Amino acid sequence: MRKLKEIYRYLLFRMFGRKSRNTGWTLFAPLKIVPEYIIDIENGQVTGLVKYDEKVYLTVVVDVLNEKTLVKGSLRRIHKHTKPFKQHNYIEMIEAEAKYLIEPNE
Repeated sequence: MRKLKEIYRYLLFRMFGRKSRNTGWTLFAPLKIVPEYIIDIENGQVTGLVKYDEKVYLTVVVDVLNEKTLVKGSLRRIHKHTKPFKQHNYIEMIEAEAKYLIEPNE
């Protein structure tokens, strides 16, 4: 019976390009370490700091006007506390927040 369902789904996909409705998945995870932001509206820059136990591990400076990003530091020493998020996730998050914080004020 299962093999028959697989063949049926395969034929539907090949003939009509339809996929089963129950495909795909999404992972939701709590953000344990939230970045802090320092906003410089005059220069169009936002600095995001990722801290753990009052120590800065990652600094991301986003220059929204010039569309440049400078990254200093690493999350290597605190990767147990930032799972499942990685460094690039924090950088993307800070860049998105920077654009949101600076652009409406222009």
